[in-house]
Amino acid sequence: MSPNKSGAYHHRRRRCYIDRALQGPLLAALLLFELLLLVVALLVLQHNLTAAIEEQIYRAHQLPTSSSPLLIRELAWVSLWLVGVNVAAIMLMGRLWSRMVQRVVNPLQRLLNAVSRLDLRLQEDFCGEHQVLRQAEAWLRHERERCTQLQAIAARLDGQATPEHLRHDLLELRRLLPRDGGGTE
Repeated sequence: MSPNKSGAYHHRRRRCYIDRALQGPLLAALLLFELLLLVVALLVLQHNLTAAIEEQIYRAHQLPTSSSPLLIRELAWVSLWLVGVNVAAIMLMGRLWSRMVQRVVNPLQRLLNAVSRLDLRLQEDFCGEHQVLRQAEAWLRHERERCTQLQAIAARLDGQATPEHLRHDLLELRRLLPRDGGGTE
């Protein structure tokens, strides 16, 4: 990683990954909710101010009963109401977002745990409903096929004695085995 202009290393990812399948509907729902909430708040404010003006219209010569202006009082109540609804919506959206992410992360975690135990079988309940899960399933199938090929080559090595067959099998092994702890080529 190279330093930036000031000489400090910058540790941010260079790509911002956005999962449209998960984030798209949630963001659209949140924007529509906020728009609807704003419209409702403005309608409530208009209704309350109209009612207060109607009530006060014939009391022009009376002193106000409150020291704060009517508009400020109504804005304060509507603002508190908006904040309360937004906090409840954020809590609900956080819960929904967590469930959506867990639907992807939990099967992937189970798959990775199985692979760490060298179990390359695909679990029966594994459902590749997300792109990441489909990619993990494809990787698992590829690794299972690679291991099957390695087993076949190892079995052939026991029975072959000619140098040409051995050379061919060793080239196949080099192709199938990862180098320096990396992935397959």
